[in-house]
Amino acid sequence: MWYRGSDGFRWRILYATSTDGIVWNKQGTVLDSSGLIGAPFVSREDSTYHLWFQDQADGTIRHASSVDGRSWSPPAVALAPGTSGAWDRANALTPWVVKTSPGYLMYYTGSDGSSEAIGVAASTTYTGFSALFGGPIISIGPPGSWDDSAVRFPAVFPGSLWTMYYAGRNSSVWSIGIATSSDGLNWTKAPGNPILTPAPYPSWENLGINGGSPLSDSGGLRFYYSGGNQSTLQIGLAVVPAAFEGFSYLSYLWIILVLAIGLPIAVIVVIFLLLPQGRRSA
Repeated sequence: MWYRGSDGFRWRILYATSTDGIVWNKQGTVLDSSGLIGAPFVSREDSTYHLWFQDQADGTIRHASSVDGRSWSPPAVALAPGTSGAWDRANALTPWVVKTSPGYLMYYTGSDGSSEAIGVAASTTYTGFSALFGGPIISIGPPGSWDDSAVRFPAVFPGSLWTMYYAGRNSSVWSIGIATSSDGLNWTKAPGNPILTPAPYPSWENLGINGGSPLSDSGGLRFYYSGGNQSTLQIGLAVVPAAFEGFSYLSYLWIILVLAIGLPIAVIVVIFLLLPQGRRSA
């Protein structure tokens, strides 16, 4: 697992390993450049790892490569903020990259300095991305909706029906919802959103959850995400066991604290939630 961590002064990209996906062992820092980096997305092609991450020092998304996932090449700009007047002119953040037959699509959070939305950019290689359409593909919802203040952290999975998991914020908390698409470019938000909401105070995630990243294996669907309370940011895991995949609307979600920034693994929280089925990644 690659993740963002801070000692209170600098934000770095860190690395952890696990034999079961639940108990994780921290391996330390793997990338520290400007002190304001994070939101790592890593994919492997053949024997090479490719990392895209945000650098809030200049609002860019950068790319680096590695043969072992720990020692990375000097980062290069993959996507810069938009030009003056563009919807993403202040920052390009939280990358998620999908390989396609012509090249690569990068889904990202864009900001004009006061509002956020989700956009898509394209490139034939790992850098040199150009934003498509001149506007976002996922915008905030109408007043009073669960995502009426901001949307960010896209996680996209292609298929006959593309699925995007994304974070949305209302006036008080971040939650996670989904959108679907037939082509990866034109998206429709699911009517049952949000699919995952934070547990109330004094839980470890009561201020919001975001950054969801699903992983399907023989045991079911694992959903890693970030959560926070008044003092810490942490990483949690929600699991839909394979035994419950046949149910239409009821599933167990085991919310397990697996990694705390600056803290040892010490807490396991188990709760039960409702989750609409049929919207899971392949």
